[in-house]
Amino acid sequence: MAFETYLREATGNGPDRTLPGAVVVAADRNGITHTFASGTQSLDPASPLFEKPFAIDTTMWIASCTKLLTATSVLQCVEKGLLNLDADLADVLTEFNEIQILAGFDDNEKPVYKKPESKITLRTLLSHSSGFGYAGLDPRLKKEVDYRGGKIDITGELLEHILVPLLYQPGTSWSYGVGLDWAGLAIERVTGQSLSAYMETNIINPLGMTSTSFKLQSRQDILATRSDMSLRLPDGSLIPSPTRYFPENSKDDFGGAGLFSCAQDYIKVLIDLLQDDSKLLSAASKEELFKQQLSTESKAALNFVLYGDYEGNTNGEVGMLFSGGLPAGTDVGYSVGGLLVDCANGAGPNRRSKGALSWSGLPNLHWMVDRERGVALFYGSQLLPPGDIKTAETFAKFEESIYKGEL
Repeated sequence: MAFETYLREATGNGPDRTLPGAVVVAADRNGITHTFASGTQSLDPASPLFEKPFAIDTTMWIASCTKLLTATSVLQCVEKGLLNLDADLADVLTEFNEIQILAGFDDNEKPVYKKPESKITLRTLLSHSSGFGYAGLDPRLKKEVDYRGGKIDITGELLEHILVPLLYQPGTSWSYGVGLDWAGLAIERVTGQSLSAYMETNIINPLGMTSTSFKLQSRQDILATRSDMSLRLPDGSLIPSPTRYFPENSKDDFGGAGLFSCAQDYIKVLIDLLQDDSKLLSAASKEELFKQQLSTESKAALNFVLYGDYEGNTNGEVGMLFSGGLPAGTDVGYSVGGLLVDCANGAGPNRRSKGALSWSGLPNLHWMVDRERGVALFYGSQLLPPGDIKTAETFAKFEESIYKGEL
């Protein structure tokens, strides 16, 4: 099996190692069809995990892979009549009454704001077209947060992280940001539960995801199987990471990034989305999850972010890195659950079909669900910084191997 040989060599100890420990899982509508893990759980010779193999049940911080579960939770709340995708959310998230648009900075570098002309809805929050961004990704937001003495790094305090201004009128552009964290907070407000408690009752327990939780410190069984984090240096070499990035004792539940899980658990969500008889969503909700949601201008903005010609994005590499190795220029949209391939012929030979849903997680994780072909894929690792080219190439090779029938 050529792919397994490739991954084994890439994760092998020695000076030529190009990847830390990693795990891949493929599934169809009936369950897991292939799984393979290679490498170790630490690059630190002093760590007890240095010789422990990476495995299908290795705990990872899954970061933005959390977003799919939060979106699923929102759709469940819509089914129950607790939320509405198109209602003004200010009634639930009263903070939105004070949210303004960052219009720029004056001559003294003081932020200038203006009032939004349209309302923020769950549909725009989930599809990243609400106007929210991440202060850690957008220089304008970072400048605004720095001006008022806020914090860029995630400390575990939700509102401290997500109370940022909008970048544009809701529904008129696209920017990756804190929308799913706000959506998670909306779930808490209308259910009277923590997001952790809601997901345990409505997603985690029904699917038997025994190694998934927001609360790592209260789950010693999950903590005991956690991998160390690795770091790729600018020269391409790998070292143990001096940081885990996300706090393991987070006070709040971050709907955009807070879950810890493993490949064996996460693939269960993807399999459920392939099945006609879903445990999680009605047929109508599942159609909503896989529907392109962006306006024409928002979709154009998304494709520019991924493939546009600007500093740091030569030849559309941003799109390739964060989409799991999709060919540059692949026409995409965004649903309430993730990135959607919007090309009539899909992403090309031996790749996902039109309508396939996917996204990634900051420490270089990727997932994909192709309902037309009945294929679900997951790649997991714990590697910083995000958008690693070797990881994207590896996920692309894995996808091609599955579609070619080589695995």
